[in-house]
Amino acid sequence: MKIRKSTEQDFERLMEIFSYARKYMAEQGNPNQWGPTNWPPGSLIRSDIQNENSYVCLNDSGSVIGTFFFAFGKEIEPTYNQIYDGAWINDSAYGVVHRIAGDGSEKDIGAFCINWAFEQCGHIRLDTHGDNIVMQNLLKKLGFTHCGTIYIEEDDYPWLAYEKTDIVEKARRLAKEQFKGRTDKSGVDYYSGHLSSVAALVASDKEKTVAYLHDILEDTDYPEEELRRGFGDEITEAVVLLTHKERMNEEQYLDYISRLACSGNELAIKVKEADLTNNSDYTRLGVSCPEELPEKDLKRWQKYQKALELLK
Repeated sequence: MKIRKSTEQDFERLMEIFSYARKYMAEQGNPNQWGPTNWPPGSLIRSDIQNENSYVCLNDSGSVIGTFFFAFGKEIEPTYNQIYDGAWINDSAYGVVHRIAGDGSEKDIGAFCINWAFEQCGHIRLDTHGDNIVMQNLLKKLGFTHCGTIYIEEDDYPWLAYEKTDIVEKARRLAKEQFKGRTDKSGVDYYSGHLSSVAALVASDKEKTVAYLHDILEDTDYPEEELRRGFGDEITEAVVLLTHKERMNEEQYLDYISRLACSGNELAIKVKEADLTNNSDYTRLGVSCPEELPEKDLKRWQKYQKALELLK
């Protein structure tokens, strides 16, 4: 199977697939999702095609066997701005999948389409009717998390909201790209030597994401607005707190650490503790104890110990 954008020539075939999907849903105990309103209307599908948000799934012979809507962006689906009985996993830009349907001619059409969408952006949100047990089971199988409930204009039914994100991998790739060719104080590749080590010292996905990104605003030209668009406010605010571009003497540095400790931003504090722990690893400089460090490195190590105490 493969995916391509829909064209106007696909319209009649798409409407046939939606007709099949409505019948299949009703047979599976889900008559209310699309049946009462004969959803989706042809005018909406034509609009999807014109806006280049409609896609088709082709079998190995090139025949159209499935279709779906896909778009990506920050708050791309206004309906998702309000979620009940739960919360979204993260607030970064995401892809949304709507109006997914197959003709039943092959297995796993829906899974193939959703996996394709996820590969495009690494962060997908979608919703499904409470009676659509088939889709709910598929989303669980594909690793989606049920995040809460949303409501749509077309009816009064509660719709189950799902999300899947690979924000850590996204951060890892960005860090590797931005720090390519850079080394740390011991001459080791900065990404694999420091950033990956800091990420290994923290536990949650959000902590690992910030760990990979904690130096990106300080040591590269990567724009803060791009970071915010790609990873959301929570991640970006933590990275901003960890950023200090100006040179500092020890007093200024420890004052910065004190302000960080008082910020209440546990995400930034956790990552800074891991950052300091890795920077305090004197074995990276080829010695077996702090006393063997050159005077300049010893003073820096002692400064890091004071900073760690302030954070605890």
